[in-house]
Amino acid sequence: MRSKNDYVSIWPDGTRVRLLKEDHRKSGEYATIVRVLPNPSNRFENQWYDVRFYDGVYGRFLGRHLEYIPAAAGAEALAEPAA
Repeated sequence: MRSKNDYVSIWPDGTRVRLLKEDHRKSGEYATIVRVLPNPSNRFENQWYDVRFYDGVYGRFLGRHLEYIPAAAGAEALAEPAA
């Protein structure tokens, strides 16, 4: 049973994000959160997320390496031609 003090992630499954980690080959690419991992510290910067990039590649990243993308902005970004 969950208590009142249980941590709840600010980004649920299905949230669109962009990877900000500059030293990663997927940096700047858009992804969708597919799983929120347990976070015993209850601190956002220590929250881990499993994400799926739009080319089908999966990754696991801390919340501080991800940027929230509103649904409308995410759709517009996907519509832009690749450079």
